[in-house]
Amino acid sequence: MDWFQSKAAQIIGLVSIIGTLAGFGYTGATYVNRIENLESKMARYINEIDALGDEVAVLDKKVVAVDEQIKSLNIETQDLSPIKADIVELQTSVAGLNVETQDLSPIKSDIVALQTSVAGINASVDIIYADVQSLKNINDNPLAN
Repeated sequence: MDWFQSKAAQIIGLVSIIGTLAGFGYTGATYVNRIENLESKMARYINEIDALGDEVAVLDKKVVAVDEQIKSLNIETQDLSPIKADIVELQTSVAGLNVETQDLSPIKSDIVALQTSVAGINASVDIIYADVQSLKNINDNPLAN
């Protein structure tokens, strides 16, 4: 500790201790400021939540009032037997139509050929996509080769 005997070394040591303490103080002040900001934001959120809670209570009261009004209306169902008769009549007329489908066997071979062509095109697109992906992966890292 002979180096600490001179005045210059003592001043340098004192300045470094003061600088360290000042740094701690600045950091602590920053943390205090951040905590105060968070507390103010939290207070705003709590106020908003309380306001929403009050609105929910008011809405609950309105829902109960509307429910009571609906119960007091005593809505009676109408007689639906005429409508049921119409539905039965429509069903019997549709069943009586007896629509026949056309014979599709002449174009069946064309459909199979088109399906085969589409499958071939899908396979070609998949191969091209795989090639593009492999080229893309090679170009990702210029130091790969």
